[in-house]
Amino acid sequence: NVYYYFKTKEDLAAAVIDVRRAEYGSMYELWEQQESSKERLLSYLGFIERNATEISRSGCPLGSLCLELNKENSTLSPRADGMLLNQLDWLCAQFEREGMGDARKLATHLMTSLQGSSLLSNALHDSKILIEEISRLQDLVEKIFSLRLNCSATKFDTSAPLSP
Repeated sequence: NVYYYFKTKEDLAAAVIDVRRAEYGSMYELWEQQESSKERLLSYLGFIERNATEISRSGCPLGSLCLELNKENSTLSPRADGMLLNQLDWLCAQFEREGMGDARKLATHLMTSLQGSSLLSNALHDSKILIEEISRLQDLVEKIFSLRLNCSATKFDTSAPLSP
């Protein structure tokens, strides 16, 4: 019986939060070893892709935890929500490192796309929904960084007169 180890539901939830926090911390450390922000973001998306079947079956572990704790108005909600915010901040930092002024919007788009497709994939019992969204997001990351690289490689002659 789980209540032998955890006297209350709050104790159990606190233990889950601690385990998840450690797991995500280890993943961030691993991803930070990648050379570029693009590689880090693709590794992040690859991790979710490798877990798409489980996420489709059970929902996003972090998103589901936050949802349940917030529904119950738990005192643990801020701790769980903080992990989701940390993930958003980490994603944002990847875009900021590349000097992208719309980093927060890009990070939010990435995360809301993943959370939404995770929920829909779970509700409809169809992992393809999540897998296809991850593929689109991987393409988006590739394009954003390719465009960024191409724009920064272009030299403009600001002394030349503009053509009418």
